[in-house]
Amino acid sequence: MRIGLLGGTFNPIHNCHLQIALEIQERFPLDQVLFIPSGIPPHKVEADIPSGAHRLEMTRLAVVPYPRFKVSDIEVGRSGPSYSVDTLRALLPKLEGEAFFILGVDAFLEIETWKEPEHLLTLCHFIVVSRPEHPFSSLRQIPLIDPDDTTLLKKIDAGEIDRLTLIPSSIPGAKSLTFFKVHPCLMSATNVRKRLREGTSLKNFLPEAVRSYIMKNNLYAREKKRGETPKR
Repeated sequence: MRIGLLGGTFNPIHNCHLQIALEIQERFPLDQVLFIPSGIPPHKVEADIPSGAHRLEMTRLAVVPYPRFKVSDIEVGRSGPSYSVDTLRALLPKLEGEAFFILGVDAFLEIETWKEPEHLLTLCHFIVVSRPEHPFSSLRQIPLIDPDDTTLLKKIDAGEIDRLTLIPSSIPGAKSLTFFKVHPCLMSATNVRKRLREGTSLKNFLPEAVRSYIMKNNLYAREKKRGETPKR
């Protein structure tokens, strides 16, 4: 089997997450995509982040219509920060197949700040997907990217090619690293949270089951209007 691993805070999971997962699942192709909500994300400090249990349940609800999508609680059920290298060490021996770690180019730009980044790249294949405002050519600043590959990365940005697969020569035993241009999706979890607080329309932003769960559990409280008297 070919299994995609898609981690994230999922605060909350929204339709862009699902759209990207579907596109990667179809184009690579993958037999399964495993969503991995983070427990305590080490790179994010957010005051309004719901518990791991809530984000796990929202993710489970979101993937119900997709038979090739599954959800793992491996990070939510673990104490301490959710480091990807620790997750892969624990998860890979349990998988029956070839693993592909999926992340955005914005996250990959910070790969050297992750725990044991070079070892991480030897554990499984990586798929780095395009993100708005973060061109692939910006990866030239990362030492593990050969300067000669920058020209090819620019071709992805220009739409001349839709992917580029490399094996970092500076890391012994590294697996493949594929940069892939997905169809643009401008939605973000930050924007979804803002809409929830303001009470504006969420049409086409969230799966209905996720929207209902958020409302039922009052996860992202609406901002009080100016002059509104707090309820006691």
